[in-house]
Amino acid sequence: MCKCLPKKVVASCFIRAVAIYLSLFAVPLHAAKIAFNDEFRDQGFARGSVGELHSFDLEAGEYQLSLKDFETPAPFTQLAASVSTATQVIDSISFDSTTSQRLASTLFSIDAASEIYLAIYGLTDPQFSLGFYEVQLALKPPAPIPLPMAWVLMVSGAGMLFSLGRRKTKVAYR
Repeated sequence: MCKCLPKKVVASCFIRAVAIYLSLFAVPLHAAKIAFNDEFRDQGFARGSVGELHSFDLEAGEYQLSLKDFETPAPFTQLAASVSTATQVIDSISFDSTTSQRLASTLFSIDAASEIYLAIYGLTDPQFSLGFYEVQLALKPPAPIPLPMAWVLMVSGAGMLFSLGRRKTKVAYR
């Protein structure tokens, strides 16, 4: 190991290299396909390290990937999740020991139906050697139509038309 690099940098680079390897090469060979019904949620308890692979057939749309470190009994030193196809990484989230926020999410879009792989990987705190995390992949619902404002506009327009119809015009006689 090179003495000029801190251990945290080396560990971070190693985790990222393993994630890219799993996402691009090993994932299609070992992932078990899971039925996806608008949401996938997985909670895991890790001892030492965690490495999970999941495979989904996803339709075109916008999806949200969320990752949470419960910090029980201590925060992970490295925790990450990545979404990929068989050939490229689509998006990823990662925490390290310097990250204070232990909950993160990201949005990504899929243009056409395809097989997607979700990889979760990390290292627990060496002192406790335990960690608890949650990962969630969900289809983002379309934005709701603001109906209350539409009703206000429709009622005010109908009221104006009604008042115009009831207005009496006076004709001037000479």
